[in-house]
Amino acid sequence: MQKKVKETINLLFSARQSVAGFSLIELLLVLAIFSVVAVIGTANVLGWLPDIRLRSAARDLYGNMQQARLMAVKNNSPVALVYDGSDERYAICTSAGADDDWSTYGDNDKDIKKNIASDGGSRTISRVTAAADQFLGNPITAIVFLPDGSSVGSGFIYIQNTHPDSSGSIYAVGAKVANGNVVLRKQ
Repeated sequence: MQKKVKETINLLFSARQSVAGFSLIELLLVLAIFSVVAVIGTANVLGWLPDIRLRSAARDLYGNMQQARLMAVKNNSPVALVYDGSDERYAICTSAGADDDWSTYGDNDKDIKKNIASDGGSRTISRVTAAADQFLGNPITAIVFLPDGSSVGSGFIYIQNTHPDSSGSIYAVGAKVANGNVVLRKQ
């Protein structure tokens, strides 16, 4: 019987020694390393947000220009995307309004209105411009799409985020030639 007790005790102690596990210090060290990596990763992602929002605004503008072109073909009547630089907004308009001038934002019949500079109430784009000194061509206040899909004139709306964390990229959205093809370019 004593022999069985000794064998049982030996088995218990040898089994305890062979059980693998982590000490408290090892667990705390791994947790500290994980925390440092998470903090660095979060800082990088937050730095990308201004550029992600800028790219999203440019793609949204591009999609709405395409929609204006398709509306003109579908309705067999001119449709314009009118840009209001003073308020950094644009609208898809189905009528030139009382003054018969597409570039006048105030009196046009607007189907879709969009503010470029905000996203859910927070400011995302620091500068929207139609300056002629940009890289692709003429600035525009309105691009008119005709029923055949072509456009009257050509030009671009330039969007840039001047937030300190942004890369300073500029997007140009517009029609490069009068064939109505909508273009999205990044400088």
